[in-house]
Amino acid sequence: MTENFSEYRKRMLELLLREMESVDLLRIEEDFYEKTAKKLLHFKNFIESISDKNIREDMLRQFSSTERVLKILLLLRIKKALEEIMSKDTIDYSKLPRLEREILFQVLDKYDRFLRRFQRSLQGKQYPKKTGYRLVYFLKRYPKILASNGKSYGPFRENDLALLPLADANYLEKRGIVKGVDS
Repeated sequence: MTENFSEYRKRMLELLLREMESVDLLRIEEDFYEKTAKKLLHFKNFIESISDKNIREDMLRQFSSTERVLKILLLLRIKKALEEIMSKDTIDYSKLPRLEREILFQVLDKYDRFLRRFQRSLQGKQYPKKTGYRLVYFLKRYPKILASNGKSYGPFRENDLALLPLADANYLEKRGIVKGVDS
């Protein structure tokens, strides 16, 4: 198992280095972070079961550094995705795993809301507070989301119905992911 963990650590570090060297986002598997989390949990359980204290502590340090590599990888990729959106005003979402897309959608949604408030305040208008929910159906599969009300919804299949907070329903509709039942 130690050899497998070492190989895995090496592979994650190589992935980070390739991402750092590449100007463009590398294509990563859709469920990369989910698979990685499972694998890391498996390794951590194995490491904690090692009876030799010195070996266990050394392996836990290696495990911790592997976690840092993955955090840096995630942040680097989000940064590159945002830079791509800023420079090209678009991005190839197929290069992004599910978790990165979710994070990016949330960041972009907050940014859109900020811009709308800012533009309205420049015009001397109050920003209306929208509350409530909206019934929508999904036009395609979509992963679990953390909505603006702090609750999680999903995952969703094509044609699933959902009652989502108004802001989230409108955001997803603008991106062609859902259609309002009332539309």
